[in-house]
Amino acid sequence: MITQCGEGSDPVFAFDADKFTLIHGPILSGGVMGPAVVNPATGRLYIGPSGVSRRVNPKTFEVSENAFGVVQAVDPAAGKLYAIADNTFEIIDGKPDPEVIATKVPLDFSPSGVGVNHALHHLYLSNSAKSCIEVRDLTTGALVTT
Repeated sequence: MITQCGEGSDPVFAFDADKFTLIHGPILSGGVMGPAVVNPATGRLYIGPSGVSRRVNPKTFEVSENAFGVVQAVDPAAGKLYAIADNTFEIIDGKPDPEVIATKVPLDFSPSGVGVNHALHHLYLSNSAKSCIEVRDLTTGALVTT
């Protein structure tokens, strides 16, 4: 669970999903909460407080900064993370520790959202500047269509 408390370090709380009991928290994010995405392959939580890319270790609950952009989406079947760093779209192998940036794709816009369709092997990036959705290849980030 993520809360916004207005003190500049919005906390995260870890709960047992079966028992609805608190496991750990508050876990201070270090900023005003942004996107929050879990990688089911590793259990790591990726957060973007105040635009800074961070992750929460699922065993120690330690918060650390990432060497890549703010994670927007995950492909649980492949263990891939999809992040935005300014106008660069990043595809990250989320399985190793630390994670490894596999591909960087420069963009002429900063997507406000990213969606993953593993079955069709597509990514969907919202391009509000052109009022469209870009469809991209799930592995390479290459543009397929808009």
